[in-house]
Amino acid sequence: MVSRADKSSGFTKSPSSDKIKGLSSDFEFIVPPEAPVFEPTSEEFQDPLGYIRKIRPVAEKSGICKIKPPPGPLFSLDFVNVGNEH
Repeated sequence: MVSRADKSSGFTKSPSSDKIKGLSSDFEFIVPPEAPVFEPTSEEFQDPLGYIRKIRPVAEKSGICKIKPPPGPLFSLDFVNVGNEH
């Protein structure tokens, strides 16, 4: 499991605060923490919902996250027929 939450946000910050330079003095924008980005291996992503349960405690701290799936064929979940298998 890899998270890139520590990367720079790309905004220019004032040396003494988290405010972005160049904005009107009437508006002060504080840069929120960057959302974590997870890059699971193919093995970890065999069970996508299980993987989401695994990373949930980390992702909940920021309120959002991005999951970059491993290369390869995509999967699909059939929510229409769940429980109707014969």
